[in-house]
Amino acid sequence: MYKTGALITNSRLLVPAVAAAAKMVSEVLYIPLLSLPAASGPGETIPAELQRGQGQGGVLSSLESTCRSVRQVYFHASEHNPNLDIRFLLNSLHDASSDDVHVHVVDVGPGPSSSTTSSINPQQTRGIPLVHSTIDVLLSTYPSTRHTVESMEYAALAKRAQLPSLNAALKNSHNNNRTNSSEDDRSPSTVVHLSGLAPHDTDETVGALEIEEERKGKEGEGSRCRRARAHTHTVPVQAPFLDTVLGGTFDTIHNGHRLLLTESALLATRRVVVGVTHDSLLGSKVLSDLIRPVERRVAQVEAFLADVCPHLSRRVVPIEDIYGPTAWDGELECLVVSPETLRGGEKVNEERKKKNLNPLVIHVINIIKPSNDRGSPSLEAKMSSSDERRSMLGKYRDTPSSPRLPKWDPSTGPYLVGLTGCIASGKSSVFKRLIKRGAFPVDCDKLGHSAYKPGTSAYKQLIEEFGKEIISNESEEINRKVLGPIVFSDPKKLERLNEIVWPEIWSMVEDKVKQAFVEGYSVCVVDAAVMLRASWHTKVHEVWVTIAPPSEAVRRVVERDGLSEEAARRRTSAQPSNKEYVEHANVVISTQWEPSYTERQVEKAWNEMVKRTDTIKSPL
Repeated sequence: MYKTGALITNSRLLVPAVAAAAKMVSEVLYIPLLSLPAASGPGETIPAELQRGQGQGGVLSSLESTCRSVRQVYFHASEHNPNLDIRFLLNSLHDASSDDVHVHVVDVGPGPSSSTTSSINPQQTRGIPLVHSTIDVLLSTYPSTRHTVESMEYAALAKRAQLPSLNAALKNSHNNNRTNSSEDDRSPSTVVHLSGLAPHDTDETVGALEIEEERKGKEGEGSRCRRARAHTHTVPVQAPFLDTVLGGTFDTIHNGHRLLLTESALLATRRVVVGVTHDSLLGSKVLSDLIRPVERRVAQVEAFLADVCPHLSRRVVPIEDIYGPTAWDGELECLVVSPETLRGGEKVNEERKKKNLNPLVIHVINIIKPSNDRGSPSLEAKMSSSDERRSMLGKYRDTPSSPRLPKWDPSTGPYLVGLTGCIASGKSSVFKRLIKRGAFPVDCDKLGHSAYKPGTSAYKQLIEEFGKEIISNESEEINRKVLGPIVFSDPKKLERLNEIVWPEIWSMVEDKVKQAFVEGYSVCVVDAAVMLRASWHTKVHEVWVTIAPPSEAVRRVVERDGLSEEAARRRTSAQPSNKEYVEHANVVISTQWEPSYTERQVEKAWNEMVKRTDTIKSPL
């Protein structure tokens, strides 16, 4: 598999070509896209000076058919590679036909063999470079490399991307039939020609919505209401607009987001404005603790648009109400929404009317994937952020915000999993599920009690620090009921207590890990409520975090400990937030639903860990 790729194709082969590319590219696929600025109907004509590349199959599409093609790609993309980030590179016709982009061509691909020198020079590219400036593979449905680089789509790509190794790749394009290249045996920017693809029916159902205008009231008042109805064959586009606007959470940028952002850019000729929901408005969202901070979400939307439409002015801003810039920006013309936010769009126009601002044309994009011909519900699902967040549960996260132990060496000891979470977050239930799967249990709460017993290094230090009055009259052990009020009334004393006890507990953890290794265990799960505060998360190979909504945690504490709701709320609020835990998590498990769903998350996470480490075994 290649990490990044670019696809050169025409509209008729777009969907099958993306399906083929999805089997070869794992992370990001760029597709230069050319379209007419407005729909001109079946009889549309293309100026002669813009027809370069037509002989090799290039097709300029109307705005409506372009929108339809984009929707089809995103609707079908998850079936082939749900993790592939597909980015259409939007280009104006003027840019695509410009003669100031040149590349040196040495054609050794299929077709008439020749060696020609066109004026191709990657250093003359201009515009904003791609975020992923290195393209590992160039995929093309054109019959040869020469035809590929003479196409308008390639000219558009060359204007946008930096391809320093392209000439070398073209010289070695005799490998262009290779479809299973590994990263170790390929050169950068390999050229692969895709052949034998059947044209895709561009008129198939894509779940579009047609927006109808109905004039109501007295003639001449010009009042309009907009009604959405299901439409199966067209993506009606009234006209390109100067400025388009849309809003959303934009958590992980999934295909639904990419579709909304891309079509918004297609409809605009000057500016795209995006409102990103502020953190303060996200409390009611499902699994809101998994949502990234607004600054990061703004940055990832900006990065996506910089790739897709650098020719447009872009404004991405946090919003703290449902209106954002639509409440005051009088230059906006079109609001892009999904069916579920259509009512919000109508409220926007109501607000604009109060402020004597022009009403926005509401452009609805359905992000419900259409079912297949057999009506299978398995292919009918909303591309939503909540679904995306649910899919993250039990899945390994490779970018935690803190260091971990080096790569595991099975010959030196077990693989260490740190388990932590807020009070009443279901940590104990996950701990038991991991033990059943063969993990050696290390319970830091029990070890903590042992740390106060005579004979430990902590015992002597605690007496020296807090006095002999903390010793129980009935035994030699430290009376924690006496010690508690002393340390909890003074933060500095509590900090000193932790400095003494935590190292002692971790020393006991290390002894347990050695015991597990001797007994033949490959995995140890270290259950510790103070995992983060004690910085033990840096001493394990990965961290699993359990979460539950604060209201559910309060309910559990009331039921389990017999506390009042107010006392339970004080106890839970004194803990680090779910979001703080999630920031350090490699795996997140939510226990807010039925136990069977928790079980599925643990099963998923365990199986991934076994596959990732490859040598996990258990003596059980």
